[in-house]
Amino acid sequence: MVDQSFAPDRLILGTLLLSWIALGWADWQQHRLSEIEATSGWRESRWHLLLAAEAACGTLAGMFLETTSLVMLIVVGAYVAHEVTTSFDVGYAAPRRNVSATEQRIHDFMTAIPLALVLIFVISHPGPLLAWVGMGDRPLDLGMKLSTDPPPLWFVVIFLACSGLNALAYAQELVRCVLTQHRTTEVQLL
Repeated sequence: MVDQSFAPDRLILGTLLLSWIALGWADWQQHRLSEIEATSGWRESRWHLLLAAEAACGTLAGMFLETTSLVMLIVVGAYVAHEVTTSFDVGYAAPRRNVSATEQRIHDFMTAIPLALVLIFVISHPGPLLAWVGMGDRPLDLGMKLSTDPPPLWFVVIFLACSGLNALAYAQELVRCVLTQHRTTEVQLL
């Protein structure tokens, strides 16, 4: 018997989310290969942590909260913020370190997947979005409450574990960058 709690639309969303996380790890590997700590350093690395926080806001709201107009605003707003931050990140990094063709392709997918996720979310929940412009059959709802139909526990565990590993990787990157700058500054002072 098929588990209906993880229907095809959730399978697509789950696959996209986990792919996005895998791409985040691949991007972190590219940063290691380009020796980010010796080039663009902590100033670029901080953008990566901000990107992760923005992604977490939209993703967790979409996964665990009822889809209200406020939640729709959070999801779409997090996507827009993520895209703006991505522009700052790439604009900062490109002149300071080699951004390989592989890393550029990874970035392509890392921007395409959130767009796909947001579009699926908006298309499958048009009412809360239409309420913002006074259209549709639902009133503007600025409330927040836990979802009555959250993802299955096994998916939440996998998703949070993978996300946590990515967060640790990027935190390690920032520490590596700060320590390298500290050592470099000490050498310059001698």
